[in-house]
Amino acid sequence: MVKKNILEKLPDLQLENYIKEGNRFTPEAVEIAFEIFKERGRTFSDQESESIQKIIREKKDAEIAQINEDKESWEDNITNDPSAIKLYQIGPIAALSFFCGLIPGAILVSINFIKVKKYSVAILVLLYGLVYFFAQKYLITSLIGYKKDYQIYSRHSPELIVIALGVAGLTIISALVMPKKLPHRPESYILPVIMACVMAGIMYFNPHNGYISYYLIPKIIAFFK
Repeated sequence: MVKKNILEKLPDLQLENYIKEGNRFTPEAVEIAFEIFKERGRTFSDQESESIQKIIREKKDAEIAQINEDKESWEDNITNDPSAIKLYQIGPIAALSFFCGLIPGAILVSINFIKVKKYSVAILVLLYGLVYFFAQKYLITSLIGYKKDYQIYSRHSPELIVIALGVAGLTIISALVMPKKLPHRPESYILPVIMACVMAGIMYFNPHNGYISYYLIPKIIAFFK
């Protein structure tokens, strides 16, 4: 955020850089510099004023275009084209990973990468899911111990924080590595549902297992027992 009082301290020679063609300043900074010049009594011809306004418009348009591009890189480009590739959607994958563990989510993301022929990334994602799933027990234990040792209060439980970080990592990898603006159709939910049922069954019969007891499903099961 550009503050007017800061630009007002600049001499005309330095302020001139803000209204030059091809400058790298924000559109707000250009507008403020233009306003300061007029307050100092400088007069601009119609052609000069239009040129500066054009610079401001182009900068604003570039900012909007960049925002839209960044937004599209995170959004699903779903199509009805029957020839388009089928991919598992990242939203359901994140939910499955949060409630049932990172391994099922990592498997689904890996399948997506295999479908777009990113085999090395698929293997790395599987390793990430496995390593994080088993490492989170120690991360959670460390966080709980840290809170007790330093008497830190937080309304967020260490378990949920660690689980959420793992899911966030999986989501970010998918968003950054998957081809941008790839038209695709949503893959069937059959496999995710099967995975959810299998994990729920494992958690039901092993609710006190140190690697899965932190998830919400074992807690829900324990609540109703």
